[in-house]
Amino acid sequence: MRIRGNRFPVDEGEWMTVVDENKENPMNSLSQEVKPIKGKRLARSNARKSAYKQVPREDVEKLFEFWRATLGKKALLSDERRAILAWAILNYGTEACEMAVKGCSMSDWHMGRNPNNVRYDSIELIFRNSEKVEWFVEKFQSSSPGQDAGGDPF
Repeated sequence: MRIRGNRFPVDEGEWMTVVDENKENPMNSLSQEVKPIKGKRLARSNARKSAYKQVPREDVEKLFEFWRATLGKKALLSDERRAILAWAILNYGTEACEMAVKGCSMSDWHMGRNPNNVRYDSIELIFRNSEKVEWFVEKFQSSSPGQDAGGDPF
């Protein structure tokens, strides 16, 4: 088990912290009050898990196959990817998600034409959060293939 300071893992993506009254050495006594740490990452994980149950499996598989075909990927549909796609479909709908994938394919930067020659076209990136999805949808709506409208590549 890996411990970070006064934090320790209790579940996948969830950390607990030990709070000591005198705050001199929080790890002296594990009998002190233990509080869960909440943050963006945990909230995002929980939202994705709940979306996973609400979106039909076929819709997720269809969007995954669209992503594979559009970006030429040979990836497998993992549970993590399934949860990410379910969250995106639940919040934006299949059509907007497909536009986001196409928007990514229209970005020179994300397709590897950048100083590092690295493609940034993963499901995890495209659907990382609302800001990313909306950026890629706007990219699709404002670009034609081969053009890069600029803007924030990340």
